[in-house]
Amino acid sequence: MATHPTTINYQLSSGQLSGASLISCRFLFVMVGGDAPYNYQLSSGQLSGASLISCRFLFVMVGGDAPYNYNYQLSSGQLSGASLISCRFLFVMVGGDAPYNYQLRGRARTIHRPYNCQLSTVNYQLYMSDNFSNEWNRREFLQGMGAAAAGMALSGCGINADRSANGLTEEAEAVKPIVNSQSLEKPNLTIGYVPVNDCAPFAIAWKKGFFRKYGLNVKLNREASWATSRDGLIFGRLDASPVVSGAVTNARIGAEGARHAPLCAAMTIHRHGNAMTMNKAMWDFGLRPWHEYNGNLEEFGKQFRAFFDSQPPEKKVWAVVLSSAIYEYFVRYISAAAGVDPFKEFRIIIVPPPQMVTNMRMGEMQAYMVAEPWNTRAIKGNLGVGFTFAQGKEVWLGHPDRVLGVMQSFIDENPKTYYSLVKAMVEACQFCSKPENRSQIAALLTDRSFTGAKPKNGAIDKFTKPGIVGEYNYGGFDEKDRTIISEDTTIFFDIPKNLPQIPGNHSTFLWQSHSIWLMTQAARWGHIKEVPKNADELAKKAWRTDLYRKIVAEMAIDCPQEDYKVEPAEVFIDKKGFDPSDPVGYLNSFEIRANRPQFFFQS
Repeated sequence: MATHPTTINYQLSSGQLSGASLISCRFLFVMVGGDAPYNYQLSSGQLSGASLISCRFLFVMVGGDAPYNYNYQLSSGQLSGASLISCRFLFVMVGGDAPYNYQLRGRARTIHRPYNCQLSTVNYQLYMSDNFSNEWNRREFLQGMGAAAAGMALSGCGINADRSANGLTEEAEAVKPIVNSQSLEKPNLTIGYVPVNDCAPFAIAWKKGFFRKYGLNVKLNREASWATSRDGLIFGRLDASPVVSGAVTNARIGAEGARHAPLCAAMTIHRHGNAMTMNKAMWDFGLRPWHEYNGNLEEFGKQFRAFFDSQPPEKKVWAVVLSSAIYEYFVRYISAAAGVDPFKEFRIIIVPPPQMVTNMRMGEMQAYMVAEPWNTRAIKGNLGVGFTFAQGKEVWLGHPDRVLGVMQSFIDENPKTYYSLVKAMVEACQFCSKPENRSQIAALLTDRSFTGAKPKNGAIDKFTKPGIVGEYNYGGFDEKDRTIISEDTTIFFDIPKNLPQIPGNHSTFLWQSHSIWLMTQAARWGHIKEVPKNADELAKKAWRTDLYRKIVAEMAIDCPQEDYKVEPAEVFIDKKGFDPSDPVGYLNSFEIRANRPQFFFQS
């Protein structure tokens, strides 16, 4: 068949999209608009360059089974919604080296050869030859892209499939504001969230009218991943958004894999609520949930190392949701605690939360760590692709999972607005903390505007309820019931009695000492060369406990008077306590650690 380039140049009016391009090198990417410094570059058939192609647009379109589809539509020059492409295709914009990209396999079909691409600083153009592999044909590909372009065009007409929660519910309309919106510097806010269980306080603040109560008109914007949630803040697309614990600290210290920016947080969204899932092959090899080892790290370590020793290089993969953040640190921490060097035994890739189960089913990784409900969805009786190895609380009991991120400039320019935002979110967290509210929260989270995790059969909250209510099933491929009932599966406000008790302590209070711990892990795993000498100062700037105390004092909420606390040995899986007064000594106490940055990847 003769080959000649076919040019596809997507142009939308009103400045909504300046152009789009696909690049493939065994992987398929969607690139959208923007300035030259953020463009991907092709080098030797591989992708290199920045992970964000534009400071104005961040575009990810994901295919797969219907519940996992993520569609995006353009509104006012920003990406804020969705348009379904096709369940036959997987379109993803990602950063880093090839191992961190999404390969097309199975239902999504594999592309065996790259397309030739040319990039322009004005328009992105796709040049495709007629010589397609026998797994894809021109018409099928163009139909898929035509659907995407049509969806984008429709967005300009106000027709969209945006899953984000917008407008006022009946409950919210019935709420009488106690703050006059006209007294706020910026009453209209765009707040991000990611489709995991811990978006519950955002869902409740919207549904129950807590935002309205404090004079805020909030548009919730569903984000594709934790990288887009963080970067949306940095590039000004979002006013506030939850970010993975560690992202704020690492943005301040300029850790590798993190964007250097003055991010801030004054409150925790929740503690716990995450877990590690292993695939069936690891179960068949003999690995079991952590609690069945009765604390024997040596026994687990032998099995863990033996499994990865038996695997080819491409099967030594563990996925997390964001680089340079607490999930990556936990995966490395538990491996090293068991005597297995995570630098040598496996590699870590980045996968958005709703795509974890699908990618495990496709064989892209052997294990992953993610927030619920994407662990529960994987176990036998649901999709049956894996079992829960451990909850994050088994690595560090009481750890902060998500914090409410904003830019420092947002606080400086909108102090009254920020007070209202924190008050609304604290009140939402208090609501989520009450046991009598948990069932309705689990049901709300199944809505397509939030996790969209609805089973084909069984109770509507089959996936979301275990992590919210605290009836957590670890699964397994035998007939044993591994359901554990606990009050601390996800902590939104009140501290359960099995955690260390401190007067005035509650879940939304940020301990700056936790920020110091995260810095020790950034140094331990080579994301920074050493613990910063001004670690205390950086923690104070990043985790604004000073502001939090002032804000919640107006709500008659007591707080601890200290910013630092010692973490006792019994709260960590390796029984190694943390004293924030000596972070360097703590770091040096670990046998397995990096002495210098050994790799770089951008999430």
